[in-house]
Amino acid sequence: MAKTLILYFSSHGNTEKIVKEIQAQLREPCDLAPIKGFKVSKLAEYDRIALGGSIHAGRMQKQVKAFAEKNTSVLATKPLALFVGCLDKEKPVEYIEATFPPELVAHATLKTGVGGDVVIENLPGFMRMIMKKITPTEDMRHSPNAEGREALKKFLEG
Repeated sequence: MAKTLILYFSSHGNTEKIVKEIQAQLREPCDLAPIKGFKVSKLAEYDRIALGGSIHAGRMQKQVKAFAEKNTSVLATKPLALFVGCLDKEKPVEYIEATFPPELVAHATLKTGVGGDVVIENLPGFMRMIMKKITPTEDMRHSPNAEGREALKKFLEG
């Protein structure tokens, strides 16, 4: 059985919530680890990896980009999925291409969005104010992207 890892960065807990939901739906065991504090030496233990984060102000977190750039040589030797949590269903691949090294983008078996949620209460003051203006209704604050989540599940299950 292949050893699988979802490696993610979550600024306000939304991406973490999404990847935990995906993990719970998998038929096979899958490890889940935040990028922050992850020991890079452990990458060698995994047969397939999903790597991603979420979009803030039109960009994925710098921690995701730095991790990918620093570890391209290892990540490029394994089946890889790149994912992004965001409200915009049209731009996930654009965000991925703008964040990850071209070598990883070309190597990745899957590039997908997994949707996103804005929980206004979890945001710092200024961001809370901006997001209330950008997403004035509850419906606008939730984008499940079921197709992207299903694609990621299939990748993780091999």
